[in-house]
Amino acid sequence: MDEKDLIEAGKVVVESTALAVAVKKVYPDALQPLTKQVGNTLETAGSLINTVLRPVKSAALGVNLVFDKVDAWLTEKLKNVPKEKIVAPPTNIAAPAMLQLAFISEDEEMNELRNLYVELLATAMNTDRRKLAHPAFVDIIKQMTPEEARMLQKIARDISSQSVGDKPTYPIIEYRRIDKGQEGYHPIGRIYTVDGDCGTLLDDMRPLDNFQRLGIITIDFTTYLSDSSRYEPLQNLKGLKSVEARAKKMGITVDTDNGTIQVTDFGRMFIIACTGITETKTPT
Repeated sequence: MDEKDLIEAGKVVVESTALAVAVKKVYPDALQPLTKQVGNTLETAGSLINTVLRPVKSAALGVNLVFDKVDAWLTEKLKNVPKEKIVAPPTNIAAPAMLQLAFISEDEEMNELRNLYVELLATAMNTDRRKLAHPAFVDIIKQMTPEEARMLQKIARDISSQSVGDKPTYPIIEYRRIDKGQEGYHPIGRIYTVDGDCGTLLDDMRPLDNFQRLGIITIDFTTYLSDSSRYEPLQNLKGLKSVEARAKKMGITVDTDNGTIQVTDFGRMFIIACTGITETKTPT
């Protein structure tokens, strides 16, 4: 071992000894069962624990930093609510919601998701609406994309224009390939609309699939809308006829089936709680 190595080794011994002395002063023998078990590796265990807990510390710091912003957002959301009707939100809603806001508050792409969290907090703090808030809603928002949050706002507008208890239902068409000599079919694409604007033949179904997974909607091809005119915009999409023609030229039989996309009771409550909308009263 050369002189440099000896010097470094000496530093380690000195630092370890100093740490052990400091720990012994802070934790007398009667109060340090963990110290006795860990023994000479105490400094290593302490470092490990500090490292493991660091994300928690960072998260807490993030909540502190975003608190004033959330306070301003909620003040705006609740400005028309009488003071006597503003209460503390349940901890199992407020704590995880604040934690999520701490991580997305500065990201403009997350504005739609951020607004869902803030609306949920506002709902939980309003005595007239807090029964709509559910702890599971925080986790649902966490599993959504900004695109899905924007689609949710479109559904929310439909709910707000309907009578209390009504659930929006939308048209969806599935295109299917029928293989000769074989039973059944192979789905090749779906088209749908939730706002009057139609998608494409192979439209991205991930938002709807995720909504269905989360219990917000159901997609059903055993039922269809009695008003067949609601399917016409989907059937008349530009390019669909050419797709069918190419399939026929290749000897592929293409069939379609009409279905429905319906918001569930749970999904309706989630949308109302997290978008701040109110339902139209049932006509008398």
